Amino acid sequence: METIEKGKWSTALSVVGIALFISSYLISDDPNLGEKILIGIVFFSGIGSMIASVFLGVAAIKSKENGLLKYVGPLMILILILGILLFPLLLGLNFAP
Repeated sequence: METIEKGKWSTALSVVGIALFISSYLISDDPNLGEKILIGIVFFSGIGSMIASVFLGVAAIKSKENGLLKYVGPLMILILILGILLFPLLLGLNFAP
């Protein structure tokens, strides 16, 4: 039986998740009801993909897969989260009197 390469899936799901997460903010400036439903589906699909990516990355690390792809998926998501959390802080520091 062929084994699943969890590192590659982790990286692919993180790229898809981040793309869906970002695209959910780009759909519309003033959404109507149909667009709000689409935004919700895209947003939560992105979050789900990123969560699955982290789980697959941890599983790849635990199974000691070869290569660096097992670290890339969770690292990209960590960078995204740090960017989201640090953006207001850095913006506030820029406009401090």
